[in-house]
Amino acid sequence: MPAARACRLTLLLLAHCSSNGAAPAPEGTLDASLPVADAGAAVLDASGVKDVVASPDAPPPSCTDGQKNAAESDVDCGGADCPKCSDGKACGSANDCTTGTCQGGRCKALCDDGVKNGAETDVDCGGSCKKCSAGLGCGSAADCKSATCAAGDAGAPTCQATCNDGEKNGNESDVDCGGACKKCSAGAL
Repeated sequence: MPAARACRLTLLLLAHCSSNGAAPAPEGTLDASLPVADAGAAVLDASGVKDVVASPDAPPPSCTDGQKNAAESDVDCGGADCPKCSDGKACGSANDCTTGTCQGGRCKALCDDGVKNGAETDVDCGGSCKKCSAGLGCGSAADCKSATCAAGDAGAPTCQATCNDGEKNGNESDVDCGGACKKCSAGAL
């Protein structure tokens, strides 16, 4: 048996004894009773704190390994090196979140945060937020004040101005009148 392998075996046996009620394991010994991640080893320091040390054969942490490790705020997201986390994932700051909002340690989409996030179809409107005005993005008529969502000038669906959407938009001269809509009443433009 090679010397390195014999040494590793001896350390595991000492750690096993310490986890069965014998004297505490000396500093730097391996504790076989601890869960091992990535074929790593659990090590006791001088204060008895257990730390998992990756085996030299284990792959380095990555943003696609299915584990929360390195500087990630949640599994494979957040931190400086991984993609931003989606709504509901753990975060340390707004920079960890696709929503741009971190509240109570979780990424959260808000309807008044100035960012298109969550189920919004445009900035702070559509989805579960307020209805969008004409010219703003939509996924369906339900996202629009006008209840009309159609392909816009750029081809992407947008809320369309109508003569009964309660807004002055399109070529109207006042709210829902003038231009292509009904004639405005006296006092309106």
